[in-house]
Amino acid sequence: MQKSKQRESSQTPNEPSLESGHLIEFDGEILQVVAATWKRELRSFEVTFGGVSMIPTIAPGEPVRLVCGPAPPGLGTVIAFIYQGRLAVHRLIAQSADGQWLVTRGDAHFLPDPPVRSTAVIGVVEATRSYAESGRRGVIARWAAILLNMSPRLYQGCIFILGSARNATARIFRWLR
Repeated sequence: MQKSKQRESSQTPNEPSLESGHLIEFDGEILQVVAATWKRELRSFEVTFGGVSMIPTIAPGEPVRLVCGPAPPGLGTVIAFIYQGRLAVHRLIAQSADGQWLVTRGDAHFLPDPPVRSTAVIGVVEATRSYAESGRRGVIARWAAILLNMSPRLYQGCIFILGSARNATARIFRWLR
């Protein structure tokens, strides 16, 4: 889920203007610097996100509160983190025993995301609907935690293989139609 708009609850001098309804896109190094400032100052924002990866929990354009800070999030929490130079929002489903690696997944997705470092987390997204990890999704979350603790590289390889198999299966079904 990619960042689209944000409204800041308090503003300080020498910062970009974050007015209501103003489209903000921080990428790469600028996002890293801004995120570090937000975490250090424990900022809180009302934000909206585009994309469908968090449906049914967060609908595109639905306002939520992003609470920035250094506190480690708990499993099941919806977090905002930097992934490939962009702000992403997904649910935390597993973490390594040492807390250095995290596994996330959008609620609309079946497969988890590649692992991210815990230092990439900007904050916690509040005011979202509850979404329990149960059934097959819960089993996948537990296996993701086991693989991640064995080796983040092994986990990433497994996710790549599963994703490739899912894509190949989808192509076969489209071809059969």
